[in-house]
Amino acid sequence: WQQAQTAPVPWQQAQTAPAPVQQAQAAEQGGAVPATPQEVQDFLMTNMIKEEAWQQFMEMDPMLQRMVINRGSLEGARDATAAFIGRMVSIKKAAKAMPPPMPTQEGLQNMQRGSLTSFDQSKGFGFITPSDMSQDVFFHIQAVTNGGNMDMVAGATLRFEMGMNERNGKTQATRIVLDRPGVGGGGGGGQGMDQMAAAFAGMMEWMWGGW
Repeated sequence: WQQAQTAPVPWQQAQTAPAPVQQAQAAEQGGAVPATPQEVQDFLMTNMIKEEAWQQFMEMDPMLQRMVINRGSLEGARDATAAFIGRMVSIKKAAKAMPPPMPTQEGLQNMQRGSLTSFDQSKGFGFITPSDMSQDVFFHIQAVTNGGNMDMVAGATLRFEMGMNERNGKTQATRIVLDRPGVGGGGGGGQGMDQMAAAFAGMMEWMWGGW
């Protein structure tokens, strides 16, 4: 009966558990470190998980692996493999809701320069004209680190990094830094609130979604 009195109730566990969004933000600020290969192996060896889940976990970004590990053991789960897969899905979803982190000063210097050509406010995407006048580059508002829809003013100068769209395999700008955020009067407010809401929704799903 003493154990029952001191054990935290579910809502207390939810409040004190480190949410993936909070962990990702802490990681940006140096408050967390990526999981090491040894930590990944140790976690897999101490939890009875099927090979299909092992493979998914091994392919995750080390910072996301850290979030998975930090949620603790799967001991007590009715189906450890299903619980583990659900854990990975919720963490990936919450991480995607966050805007990309600002680059370091060195990284900023290495980014390509360009200017905003056009932007569709209703769909949240637009195009960048590189400074070298090469082919225009597609981007989505979620790639912008320091602005929102209201800042997407044609002619605005910026820096960007290229990457690949995981869904269609096409190249696009995956991280954008505006030279003068807030020029459009938004200061990142509109899209920033959308991203915060999405991140909060992911956090709540993580807290209340069981294992």
